[in-house]
Parts: sequence; C-alpha cells; structure tokens
Amino acid sequence: MSKVERVAHCSHWGAYTVLVEDGRRIVGVEPFAGDPDPSEIINSVPAWADARRRVQRPMARRSWLTARRAGRDLSTAERALRGKESFEPLSWDEALDLVAAEIRRVADQHGNRSIFAGSYGWTSCGRFHHAQSQVRRLMNTVGGFTGHVDTYSIAAGPVILRHTLGDTDACQGRSNTLVNVARNSDTLLVFGAMARRTAQNEAGGIAAHRLEDDLRAIAARGIRVLLISPQRDDLPEWMPVQWMPIRPNTDTALILGLAGEIVAAGRHDAEFLARYTSGSEAMLAYLRGEADGVSKNADWAAAICGLPADEIRGLAPILAR
Repeated sequence: MSKVERVAHCSHWGAYTVLVEDGRRIVGVEPFAGDPDPSEIINSVPAWADARRRVQRPMARRSWLTARRAGRDLSTAERALRGKESFEPLSWDEALDLVAAEIRRVADQHGNRSIFAGSYGWTSCGRFHHAQSQVRRLMNTVGGFTGHVDTYSIAAGPVILRHTLGDTDACQGRSNTLVNVARNSDTLLVFGAMARRTAQNEAGGIAAHRLEDDLRAIAARGIRVLLISPQRDDLPEWMPVQWMPIRPNTDTALILGLAGEIVAAGRHDAEFLARYTSGSEAMLAYLRGEADGVSKNADWAAAICGLPADEIRGLAPILAR
C-alpha cells in the first residue's frame, strides 16, 4: 500500500502542503488553511513537477550545432532557419564547452559589454538558485557584462517616485495598505493593476491572499471607486465601480489632463510647489501650453484617451477635494 506524506511548502503563489506518494511523486496539493483566497495556480504543481515534462538534456539548434562542430560561421541560409528547425540533444560536457567557447568568442570579437546578462529572477524564490544572481556571478568571472537596473515590471515607478516623493518606498512594499484605504477613504481612483489575477504571486511567497477581503471591505463601506482601465474585470464584477474604459497606453494623457484642469481652477498648492519643489515651474508652464500653445486640459486628454471630456472635468475636482 502506498504511503502519502504531507510536506509544507511555499512559493510565489502562496503557502500550501504538497502530498507526496512513496517519497517520489507529487499527487496533490492542499492550500494553507489560513489563506482566505488561495491561488488556483498551486493546483498545477503535480503537473509541472512531472519529470516527463522537463527538458531532459541540453539541446542546440541543428544548423548552429553543425557549424560550430565544424569550426565555421553559420551561412545566411542557416541563420534563416532560426526558430524553424529541430534541436539536437548534447552531452553536458559538450554543452558546457560550447557555451564557454561562445562567451569567449563574443567577448574577444565584440567586448564584454556586448554580452547582456539579463536573466530575470522569477524562476526561484531563493537566493542561491536565483537565475539573475547566478548568471551575473558567472559573467563576472569572465570580465563583466551589460546588465540592467530596476525591473521591467515597475521600472518607471521607482524612477518617477525618486523625483516626486523623494524615495521609492511606495514601490518597495512600504506603501499604504488597502486595509487603511477601506477604513479611511471616501474615493478610490484605480488605474488598473488591482485584478485578482495579478495579486496571486509575490517574490517571497504569500501566506494569505487578502485582496478579495480588502475589496469587499471597500465595497461594504460604500467608497466611491473609479476604475480607469480598458478592462472592466480589473476589479470583480460584484464590486460597484464607475468604469472609465480608457484607450490602452494613454493613462499619462489622462493624468496630465486632470492636472491641467486642477491647475486651471487654481486648486493646486502654488505656495507649496514654489517652496518645496524643483521643476514645478516648467511643469505648470507645460500644462498651460506656454511653449506649444496647447493647454493640457480635459478636452485635450479626451481626444487622446477616448474618455468623455465632461467625465474628465468632473473627476478633477473630486481629486482636488
């Protein structure tokens, strides 16, 4: 009779218990009992842990491998086959030799700055097996590489916040909480990004997915919620919201139009801006259209983002209040 062992685990998608049969095979997953809204993604663990779904050996594109084994460059015809032809399995020794030779070839011909060590980190929550750290350690041993700063997820946020708030705390886990929003707000303006599907994971693992509870608390208090998004399902269907279906990628125009309306109505804190900020004069001049003759107001924003100008005009004083 087979024996099933229960093993506690935690990943990007939450805390859960893995059911392991005979110490070898994952046969099920149980969500953490204290998680009010566990992610369905954990149910895929038995499938993606199945070794039959893994790449069993190193692989290389057939034409590339033929050319490298012959010590020659790829022909134009062989280059055109990239993404179209089959792969051939290799031994680990040959794979390591090929990778090492390619790193040396590119560094010698083009310099180390031509090597982009850009792997990201979502492959593992840990540090030792963190893909980005490992590839950078490797490339540092052979003379360096071109890397990147910030992240491709929220890179614009920290850069902007350093200028507007003085630090990046709001993007580093030290922003206000939805619990406080639910308790203290009258109006909540949401620019997408609160969909349950994007709240299922977190770099260090989540023991309790609280978004649904927080949204229900917001709804229960009768807080006015305005959703700026092309998709209504960025917030649950059961949640009362005023949906403003903006044209994709035009959020900035809406924000500038709102700012222009607030400034034109004299609802901005001019004294604060003059005393405590740098660059606000240029920003105010831009909103007024002093250089290009175009006032950044509701009418201007409406033509870009596809929302009615009257809705934008009506939203501006709500924000100022």
